Amino acid sequence: MNNVEKAIIELLKKGYSQNEIAENFKKTKNFSIYSKSSIEKIIHSLKKRYQVKTMFQLGMVVERMEFENISN
Repeated sequence: MNNVEKAIIELLKKGYSQNEIAENFKKTKNFSIYSKSSIEKIIHSLKKRYQVKTMFQLGMVVERMEFENISN
């Protein structure tokens, strides 16, 4: 997972909407991604990579991965 994907996941976990994530990226200027469409494409890519259909499932996969990393 790259830095942009990690940042998106962290903001989603905090309850940010896709619009809010795009606005956050604009304000912080940490990433060159500013549109909701770009955020949607990245989230879609993550869902596809982890073979899930919903944001909830994506969250569960990410949490499981983080838990496994802490446990090891």
